[in-house]
Amino acid sequence: MLQATLELLASHGVHGFGMETVAGAAGVAKTTVYRRWPNKEELILDALVHLKGEPALPPGDSVRGDLIAMLRRLRDQPHKDFAVRITPRIVAERECCPELVAQFRDRIVRPRRQIFAAVLRRGIDEGVIRRGADIELATDLLTSSLLSCHVSRAQAYSDAELDFFVDTVLAGLSPRP
Repeated sequence: MLQATLELLASHGVHGFGMETVAGAAGVAKTTVYRRWPNKEELILDALVHLKGEPALPPGDSVRGDLIAMLRRLRDQPHKDFAVRITPRIVAERECCPELVAQFRDRIVRPRRQIFAAVLRRGIDEGVIRRGADIELATDLLTSSLLSCHVSRAQAYSDAELDFFVDTVLAGLSPRP
């Protein structure tokens, strides 16, 4: 049922299907779907959590190494094609489905951003990043590059390009003499 939901989301968006459509695509009775999820929004969120999995913690070796490892993990995530096709469809529903989008941010986006922010705060504690640096903006700079890549390029960023992003952001955040 979750796989059918993801496939329908990727091809038709939030408004392009209902619980009945998911039941048909999954080959189960409509009551089976309703027994597990009270509404389409909960089904969508569970499917997206299933798709993304639990956010992984970085190795903890160095701030630079952890940021690079996290960006590479995002770039190389399993089912990336689904995520690339579904995420813009979810975000585009901000006006008509604000609660769905808010839950998407809370359950899927925020936990991953918090890990980036924790590594950047560790960089402040270690003296790699200056005190008072805008951690939220730095997280945006690091993660938005991957989203932009999906739109503007035919292929994913290379390891060297991801290294460049991290090095550029860290240089901009470094303590000033």
